[in-house]
Amino acid sequence: MKKRVPPSPEKLARIRANIHMPAQAAIPDWETFDWHRSNGAIDTDVPHSSQAFCISVWGTLARGDAGAARAAVADLLGDQASRDALREAPTLRLEHVSRPVLNEYLGKATNIDAFLIWPGLAIAVESKLREDYGPCSQAPRNCTGRYEVGSDLKTGTDAPCRLEVQDGKRTPRAYWEVMGSLAHPGAYPTGERCPFAGGGYQVMRTIAFAARHAERQGCDWRAVFVFPGSRSLRSGKTIDAVTEPLLGEHKKRVLRLDYEALARRLVSSDDPTSLQLGRYMEDRLATALA
Repeated sequence: MKKRVPPSPEKLARIRANIHMPAQAAIPDWETFDWHRSNGAIDTDVPHSSQAFCISVWGTLARGDAGAARAAVADLLGDQASRDALREAPTLRLEHVSRPVLNEYLGKATNIDAFLIWPGLAIAVESKLREDYGPCSQAPRNCTGRYEVGSDLKTGTDAPCRLEVQDGKRTPRAYWEVMGSLAHPGAYPTGERCPFAGGGYQVMRTIAFAARHAERQGCDWRAVFVFPGSRSLRSGKTIDAVTEPLLGEHKKRVLRLDYEALARRLVSSDDPTSLQLGRYMEDRLATALA
């Protein structure tokens, strides 16, 4: 893999200026941080950067003085476990990757935009502004796009999904194993179009990561998909397709949060941290959704 060149001091200055100041302490090392790139170039400094927005919101919410803002998030989520946890500031891991969780050695591993951790709960946040959920890269070149024997066009295995088998040094992913444990029996029959070939792939991996992490740590989990409410129809359909086969006890762990609704809630607050964050959000949402 080609070694990434760290951003120049000028680029770092532009990135810093693009991130809400109270959230900047959430970046552990600005030079080595996994900044988002487009065609190899860092773009976290552009006004509509989804990464800058995510860091700004969740980096602020993880602060000790953001209790009122976290309470607004809890109200919008409408989930008691999240409400209880959000009373306290979480441990926050931005752009979190842990290859052992889903056995993702070699190749691209699941990346959690914001991972919030408390002793009894872990929340995996997938944050979007105007982009769609990412599809599986195997189809159509290496896979037919169907979950069935013969779908593996690259190595010709008889596995219904080529990600379940070893491919050189790339390890078998645990995606189907985890999702099968969360879903109704027979939820993923072979001979059908793969339910994760499209945008459901990123949604599935976020859910699977949160669930497997929680299983290993002995805690509860939530997967929270956050996007502007004006994009809820398209994003919601993608999430629905992935969550529909899940058992009720797990389906309730998959939550959604409307960035536009949160911004409105925060700007109506008399809490300074909430008010400043809400104004930042409204400004950036107007730019991103124009």
